[in-house]
Amino acid sequence: MYYRLSDNIAFRYWPDAGYMYYEKGSFHAKYLTVKQAQIMLMCGSEHDIDTDDTVMLLALRKIITCCEKGEKNSEWSSFKKYNNKFFQDMNLMITGKCNYNCLHCFNAADNSALMTEWSLEDICTLLD
Repeated sequence: MYYRLSDNIAFRYWPDAGYMYYEKGSFHAKYLTVKQAQIMLMCGSEHDIDTDDTVMLLALRKIITCCEKGEKNSEWSSFKKYNNKFFQDMNLMITGKCNYNCLHCFNAADNSALMTEWSLEDICTLLD
């Protein structure tokens, strides 16, 4: 049978993470086994893939889907290999307790008051 990657699945590789996929709209990539990755690499081309337990699992999870011979993966879904060691995403947590001492911080201000020490007037001035 012939398979391609589902349109909502992105197939990626990072050196420190290995083969992974994520669903459109999700920021959390999921790991793949070597066998799953090998099958996904054959999807969307001219390969006739033997149906086994791994293929069935990928199909049941809607990671791959049956298709006609030669049907290609979408550009977004297609396999991409990244050389960077990190995901292209960052989470920022605003707590109101920042001490401005992170090595990557451009806002380091040793003499500024903590947010809990700011008056309502100070906050309004910042917002203006």
